[in-house]
Amino acid sequence: MPSGMPAAMPVAVTILHLEDSPLDCELACARLRKAGIACNVTRVDTRAAFEAALVKAAGDGPRFDLILADFSLPDFDGLEALGIAKARAPETPFLFLSGRMGEETAVSALKMGARDYVLKQRLAHLPAAVERAILEARTLAERRQAEENLRRLRQAIDDIRDYAIITLDPEGRITSWNEGSRRLFGHTEEEALGRPLSLLFAPEERSAENIRGLLAGVAEKERCEVEWIHAARDGRRFFGSTVLTVARDATGAPAAYSAVVCDITERRASEIALRDSEAKFRAIAESMPQLVWSAPPDGLPDYYNLHWFAYTGTRPEAMTGTAWMDVVHPDDQARTAALWTAAVRSGDFYEVEYRLREAGGRYRWFLGRAVPLREGDGRITRWFGTCTDIDDAVKARAAQADAREDLERQVAERTAELVAANRRLLAEVAERQRAQADLSALYTKTPVPLHSLDAEGRLLSVSDRWLEFMGYESRGQVLGRNITEFMPPDVAREHREHRWPELLRLGAFQDMPYRLVKRSGEVADVLVSARIERDGWG
Repeated sequence: MPSGMPAAMPVAVTILHLEDSPLDCELACARLRKAGIACNVTRVDTRAAFEAALVKAAGDGPRFDLILADFSLPDFDGLEALGIAKARAPETPFLFLSGRMGEETAVSALKMGARDYVLKQRLAHLPAAVERAILEARTLAERRQAEENLRRLRQAIDDIRDYAIITLDPEGRITSWNEGSRRLFGHTEEEALGRPLSLLFAPEERSAENIRGLLAGVAEKERCEVEWIHAARDGRRFFGSTVLTVARDATGAPAAYSAVVCDITERRASEIALRDSEAKFRAIAESMPQLVWSAPPDGLPDYYNLHWFAYTGTRPEAMTGTAWMDVVHPDDQARTAALWTAAVRSGDFYEVEYRLREAGGRYRWFLGRAVPLREGDGRITRWFGTCTDIDDAVKARAAQADAREDLERQVAERTAELVAANRRLLAEVAERQRAQADLSALYTKTPVPLHSLDAEGRLLSVSDRWLEFMGYESRGQVLGRNITEFMPPDVAREHREHRWPELLRLGAFQDMPYRLVKRSGEVADVLVSARIERDGWG
């Protein structure tokens, strides 16, 4: 790039040239290239082509850095072209390059938004006019973007409702006041602008010395965070956390300050309540007969009650980190540590039985339990645990285990007897299965329609001849259905009320007349012989 070309100029200028003379277009391009301005030119010479090029550029086509236009055109004039360009591409600079253009017309064009005009007889002026038009357009676009960014930033600051965001001049006077400031302090922007920073503080904090000291501290440290008692317009007092920062001018002197204030009254109240709660917990823990301890979220205990020290003979300064494992029986340490580590990781309830060494050296069994204390969002803030002496219960359990062993021996003997009986039963079942297989073979080969029913009268099996006789293709169509579904209603009722109960009572009947309904709807008169098969329980 030539040294005379401004750094902000594009590497190659994209130009839409509205010109009906190809030669004039080429002369203009040559003049620009001679001045060191690379250019890509799209020439159009009609209104339709001009509008089409602008539409394409507004869509997915390459955007133009500049529009050059002749004033006199075959089907419309330059002022019309300027109007179209302002409507279609208002950000693109428009420059007239014409052979003739009166002063009155030129003034009208400039008023309508043209950047400049150059006569074709003075092409030497074109490169400077192009550079100036493009740079002015880019500067204007950057300024508009900066203004838009500033507008969005101010809007974002105003949209922050939970924080007061305030700027101050070097003397500490308020220069901006967002919506969060109004909500927190009650003062409108008109009431706050120009007032000193002391407006925000309670009367006892408002001394000029305090304010000067605060600003001096910010100027020295660049950033300062403090907690003050603030006062709202209606007299309400609250604790606030304030973060102050300084902005400096070119000489390094403070040019402005910013302050972000958040109401922490509830947080302070929660901290006080937490301290009170901890004090109450310690009072309760010291009054309990169990060994009581607590730990932060990492699971390393930092509190034990007096009963712990009395039982274990340890001293508070020694009970740090994992030192509590030293009083756990060596055989129980690995299991106890693994369960506690898993509970800390998962946040689940912790329970384990282990032996703890007393001050005299003997071990007794304890039940260790711990539960997590959680915040509203589920985050664990503390673990609370107890160790309860269960030594007597463990010994009693051992005695019960001995008695259980004797009972288990008796159960084993009885089980052996049941196994033998089960083998005999399995043999009987196998015999039944063989008989069932013979029956199945009979069902397959017999020329007589056969079927079997369960105790409720549902079909369990049918022979091939039964399917053929009744008009069905497969057993899946009939098995599981009640036999009464294949009878006329009067016969089905007679079967349910008289014949089926009689069969269950007598155990069999021979050549009983029945009527069956085939799949086709045909009613067949048949003679049925039946026999009841009973299991070992009748």
